[in-house]
Amino acid sequence: MHTTARARTSRLLTALGMAGALLSMATPGFAAVTPATLTLSSTQGPNTGGNMITASVPAGSTQFFPGVDVEFQVAASASTACTPLYAAPVSPTSSAGGIIDVPFAMVVSATRLAINVPGFGPAPLTSKYNVCVYSTNNSTGQLLAQTTSAGQYSIGTRVSVGNVWPTSGPAQGGTTITVFGNNLPTTTPSGLTATLGGLPLNITVLGNNSFTAVTPPHAPSPTPVPLVVNSPGGTTIIARAFTYANGITVSPSTAPNTRMGGTSVDVQGVGFAGLNFMMTGNPDDKNSHVYLVRGLYDPANNGGAKRNGELVECANPMLISDTELVCMMNLQASLTSTGTTALPTRTITADTHTDTSLANISPALSPSDQGERISGTGIAPGTTIAAVGAGGTSATLSTPTLATATGVTGIAVGIGTATATVTAPSPNSNPGPPMTAISPPLTQNDNGKAVTGTGIAPGTTIINVSQDGTTASLSTQPMSTATGTITISDPVPVPVGAYFVTVISNGTVGAWPADPNYTQSVISGGATFTVSDF
Repeated sequence: MHTTARARTSRLLTALGMAGALLSMATPGFAAVTPATLTLSSTQGPNTGGNMITASVPAGSTQFFPGVDVEFQVAASASTACTPLYAAPVSPTSSAGGIIDVPFAMVVSATRLAINVPGFGPAPLTSKYNVCVYSTNNSTGQLLAQTTSAGQYSIGTRVSVGNVWPTSGPAQGGTTITVFGNNLPTTTPSGLTATLGGLPLNITVLGNNSFTAVTPPHAPSPTPVPLVVNSPGGTTIIARAFTYANGITVSPSTAPNTRMGGTSVDVQGVGFAGLNFMMTGNPDDKNSHVYLVRGLYDPANNGGAKRNGELVECANPMLISDTELVCMMNLQASLTSTGTTALPTRTITADTHTDTSLANISPALSPSDQGERISGTGIAPGTTIAAVGAGGTSATLSTPTLATATGVTGIAVGIGTATATVTAPSPNSNPGPPMTAISPPLTQNDNGKAVTGTGIAPGTTIINVSQDGTTASLSTQPMSTATGTITISDPVPVPVGAYFVTVISNGTVGAWPADPNYTQSVISGGATFTVSDF
């Protein structure tokens, strides 16, 4: 029995020895460990703690394992480093930052920790801390990793941000916003930075409860973009702070409705490169356009017409860049609510005699009607008023009438007809005159007249008549090629007043809400356009 007991004891000691050896092998050794450089996901936060940060070391350096300990040790200067061995915690005071132990640090991977930042109590807000990782939380704990002087952790009062005003502005930027909050640092430098929609703001601190900034250009945002405010006290986010509206700015912002050929308008905004303005080829309503509108443009279908359509199209757009285009605003000829060229509405009743005379004209003409085009039953195409008789009840025409008739109604003054060939531009050829083979020929008096017909864009005017009158240039490129009757009339200018320039992606009736990709610029001060009469 004695021998047996001794054998059992021997076997037990052997087993314990083996277990001890295994335990010894499982515990890492840290002799001659060179601390790795610790990089924090954020180097600042509120003095109240409670925020989460991560701490990482380079791959291939010291590895973390469950049970490591983290301390925040106040740094007397930028050169102050972590203690080589774990230091006993020291409570912060109003004059000293102390040493604060983190009760629990989660090992995310062999090279990364997640740290729930502790509170720093009454520690001075100017305090900076080295973040130190030790093998254990007792006096034998060896330093595994530490922050550098550039990566020390700063504390500050937690900043709160309440709201932003105004809450929207044009996408091209330039809106001065005011951000209201509390505990904003006012020292210089304050350490206060901010981004709007991911773009940095150049801020001006007005006090501890507000700062201002000018919004940078940003793509139009259908929903508000976030404001992120960073300070020594941490990061504060307003998730839905500011909406970048699809706004534009136009220059010049005024033009007369008497200028032949129109006025070049520079339009600045954002996102023009993604729009199809059809600068070559055959334009149509489905493409993008620049419109002059009274009030808010509304393409919704209203009995086949736009609910609130354009008065004029800013024609022949030239895309300069994603943020700029130039177009020609011709205010001499306006459009009707159905999108057609507005025509004069003055008509007369008269007797025709198969010659150049008109008699019994009612209402009477005036001497200023000499040279006006005239059309109606029995009136030959191309006819004009050559002379007005005394009292305006008789007139001489440039061309004999086609029949003798009494009391012909609906003879239009200021409107005439002709035939012509309209040629749309081709992307692969040098464009010639868009209107040729005009018969009867035009005269120089037809410069500035409105012209309508198949293939001719609404609101088009004649801007250059050839010497023989058989060809002419137009204010807007034709939409398609055609041969047939054209109507030449006095233009109905855009009335004097204030309007808005609007850039739209689709000019068809009912484009919204039918087109899911439809966009239009918003009404803003920069888009205001005034029409004058001189």
